[in-house]
Parts: sequence; C-alpha cells; structure tokens
Amino acid sequence: MLASTWIPLDQAYEHLLIDELVRQERRFLKPLRFESKRGPAFPNAVLLDSGDAETPLDILTPFMSDRDRAMKQHAIANRSVGGWVWDMQAQQELPPLPRAATVQYGATPAKSPQS
Repeated sequence: MLASTWIPLDQAYEHLLIDELVRQERRFLKPLRFESKRGPAFPNAVLLDSGDAETPLDILTPFMSDRDRAMKQHAIANRSVGGWVWDMQAQQELPPLPRAATVQYGATPAKSPQS
C-alpha cells in the first residue's frame, strides 16, 4: 500500500498523517515494519524538524487488535522523548502536528565588543 507520494504505508489510515506531513512540507521518516514482531510499537512516522530531538508520531485506531494496541501504548509510555498521538477513537480529525522549529540560515554570529 502506498500514499499518493509513493511512500509505503503499513495501514490505510496512515495516509491521512503522511499526506498532511507532505502538504506541510515537513521533514520526516516513515519507519517500515515489514515482518517485525515489535512492529506495532514503532511510531507511524518520526518528525525530524520539530527541534533538537526527533518527535515520534503515533496513531491508535479502533481497527488495532488488543495486542497491537497494548504494544503501542506501552511503547508510547516508555519513550524518553515526548511525542504526538492521534487516538482515532477519541478524535475523528487529525490533531494539529507539532510545530516545525525555526531555522535561520546564513546568520552571522554576533561579534564581541573589543576593549
């Protein structure tokens, strides 16, 4: 399964998140689960432009098995960095994504005053 941008998807519902990331021109990674037994614990995407640390983006869906939901919730609770979670049972619409960090290119460092 692919998004409209040819990004591989693990589940059909991921296209809403991926399409929004692309629309906002965000920098992100899309982890691929393939045949991993720990696949449900992977974030659905990871933002690379939200500051000093990467931001995991997770989707909880009513279509997940109880086992997969428990694995995902455990992974979210045990991450060392905060993340973004969309619980589709609680929210129908995609919640706002974390803001992109402002990057200033070409800025010259301030000179120190000479005595």
